Amino acid sequence: MMQAAQPSFDNAHRSGVEIAKNTYAKVKQREEEKLLQQLQLPFWSDDQRAVPNGVLRSALFGAIRPGKRRYIDGEIIASLAGVELKYTGQKLDQGDLDVWEALLHIARVMNLGNVCYVSTYEILNLLDLADTGSNRKIIYKCLTRLRATAIELKQGRYSYLGGLVNEAERDELTGKMKIVFNPRIISLFQYDQYTQIDFHLCNQLKSPLAKWLFRFYSTHVNPFPYQVETIYSLCGSEAKSLKDFKNDTLAKALNEVSEVSRKFGKRFESKIIDMKLHVTKSCSTSQGRFLKK
Repeated sequence: MMQAAQPSFDNAHRSGVEIAKNTYAKVKQREEEKLLQQLQLPFWSDDQRAVPNGVLRSALFGAIRPGKRRYIDGEIIASLAGVELKYTGQKLDQGDLDVWEALLHIARVMNLGNVCYVSTYEILNLLDLADTGSNRKIIYKCLTRLRATAIELKQGRYSYLGGLVNEAERDELTGKMKIVFNPRIISLFQYDQYTQIDFHLCNQLKSPLAKWLFRFYSTHVNPFPYQVETIYSLCGSEAKSLKDFKNDTLAKALNEVSEVSRKFGKRFESKIIDMKLHVTKSCSTSQGRFLKK
């Protein structure tokens, strides 16, 4: 007597895989819907600026001098393990990050996706810059670069695909800037996925690398040693060689961060041993609470 054919192991396996995929997709969709319901960035104080860790732990906003910008087309940007980043747009620098921080600072008190009208004077004031014609031109150029970008950023379990700024244009009727963020950018500001930066300390730093180093190490509670070559890659340095970077550019920038930090009563000490950069620093108030836990 013939027995009924039993489902093969392969068929059962494929069925299980499909069920798992569908379940994951549904969970992911619910997670994204929950994120979008938040709509608002976390709040931080006026003397702080907040930036996603994946941005600060990469060469997206490089430690480069102002000048002619190379156009990048979907290239993988150097970043720490745990961060995956692709970028399209003109190369960005620390000055562009200053402006992006200011825009996020303004947007934190309103729902993402809503139109935000802000005067150029207000942006300059947030950057602690004089209201001059040359500074206004710099702001407009930064806004143009930030508007014409596309990033694919994955940090930890969260990811974002979109522009750094959805809209940035001047309203001819009011004379103000019209700023709009993609609501999905909220996914990069979850729990421990972003870092608050001491604006006044960072603003006193003049060299691009000093700014990058301060922001990068602000994402660390207790920094562990990094290869100098790793820092060279992560900051997007334009130094001609690793040797030049270590002996000249890096040494001066580290000294600058140390001196400015001391003026603010903060600790930032560094030393290079066997081509590894060791940094000891003060932690922020929020990082201090984390350490106590």
